[in-house]
Amino acid sequence: MIDDQEPGFAGPFRNQPEMDVTILEILSCLTRPAYVRLLQEIVDRTFAGQRTVFTHGELRSKHVIVERDGLGEDGSTDFNISTIEWEAAAYSEYWELWEAAIACAPEFDWID
Repeated sequence: MIDDQEPGFAGPFRNQPEMDVTILEILSCLTRPAYVRLLQEIVDRTFAGQRTVFTHGELRSKHVIVERDGLGEDGSTDFNISTIEWEAAAYSEYWELWEAAIACAPEFDWID
């Protein structure tokens, strides 16, 4: 049984490194060890000290609405831009990378 203070695979996490380790552990069960090592190296070299920020989590064209909003003072078209579908939102400066790493885990032989 997991202690109330210990996060599950979905969190909540006490800090960013704890989340990173958990994601790598999950990926180690789903994909090639070489891919997990590659991601670990990226995390170790790049992500140390990253800020905690609010991010959409699934930003893609189908989640962006662009509407014409009249004309600006200079005669150019003004637009109102909105993002929808925020249920995958997260707090990590590089969460979008984790989303891609999980969804696109390669199965190429050359990664080994």
